[in-house]
Amino acid sequence: MKSRLLRLLLVAAGLFAVPLSQAQDYPNRPIRFILSQGPGGTTDAVARTIAQKLGERLGTQVVVENRAGANGILAAEAVARAAPDGYTITLGSSSTNAINPSLYRQLPYDALRDFTPISMAGKAYYVVVVHPSVPANSLKALIALAKSKPGGSTMARAAARRGSAARCSTWRPACRSTTSRTRLRRRR
Repeated sequence: MKSRLLRLLLVAAGLFAVPLSQAQDYPNRPIRFILSQGPGGTTDAVARTIAQKLGERLGTQVVVENRAGANGILAAEAVARAAPDGYTITLGSSSTNAINPSLYRQLPYDALRDFTPISMAGKAYYVVVVHPSVPANSLKALIALAKSKPGGSTMARAAARRGSAARCSTWRPACRSTTSRTRLRRRR
């Protein structure tokens, strides 16, 4: 009985030792940093800065891979399907982690189950601007002006289904949109 218990303890100790020895070797190959936006934008610039500093700190190459398209679904799917070994990372966004799950019935990833947050990388701020001739000098005055002339105001934003669309949805009843798709679809 004692020898059986001793063997079981040795096997258990061996199982726990394997991940520890692997963790000490990390990273031993390049890290893939997959982005849901194309090259040249703010997210790309932030990711490349992070990749450079992370690579210097870890002593390995961090390769930025842009996989734009499908409102971030392509990149999120690639990261979700990668081995959970720390060699594939991404910058999560409100689109991939909050908006997409509420817009689409089926996604090839589960934002809560498939990703583990490791750090806050930054914040995005939105600015509302108007032409100097518009008689509004505050957001409250602009909203009142738009409501007083339903359909008489025009609003532009970055993309129809990215985070800006959800943030701007309160304007939709009073404004025309300059993007090709303006309706947010809700899950049924």
